[in-house]
Amino acid sequence: EANFRAYMKSDASDFLENEEQWYRWTYQGTISSEEIEKRLVARYAARPDLILTYDKTSDSYVNQEIGVAGTITNIEVVKRLPGGVADELLIETDKDTYLVIGEYNIRYVLSDGVSEVVRNDGSAVTVSNLLPSAYFIIEPETVYSDGEGQLFLNGGGYGHGVGMSQNGAKQAALQGMNCEEILALFYKELELVQAD
Repeated sequence: EANFRAYMKSDASDFLENEEQWYRWTYQGTISSEEIEKRLVARYAARPDLILTYDKTSDSYVNQEIGVAGTITNIEVVKRLPGGVADELLIETDKDTYLVIGEYNIRYVLSDGVSEVVRNDGSAVTVSNLLPSAYFIIEPETVYSDGEGQLFLNGGGYGHGVGMSQNGAKQAALQGMNCEEILALFYKELELVQAD
């Protein structure tokens, strides 16, 4: 997590996509125990296998219906995919601890649906039910008190964060790279062969 944070805070002036609108973004959203509870319940209804609750008796995360979430005490990314996308999010409250699995669920649970995302070029857009991506860090200014608080994120990209970046491929093409070079840039172990 420390390495990913350092990367997200690094100078991006020589990166392929550094001029793209969604290359980096910031988000300051409201976060409340009631809203988190609603979002956990909604995602549990859709994918109960990906919204788990910590069970003290078995010392493991189990599939069980979401009760009253309680007051939020901590939110942190506990697992990332190799490319940096958040894949598991821990939400601790004074009543229970939840493990949110999958980038879509994480983007849904943390978005308040009304706050703005400020993009790389300074423009701001309101996000609806999803954060732009799960490629983000949670800033230490994030505060929780009396069940409500502010969530500060620094993120990058727009979408699920898997595979070839469309914006990156576009910038590579504008820099003169051909199709084979672009594919090799994103898929280093890939070998192109002629199909019979």
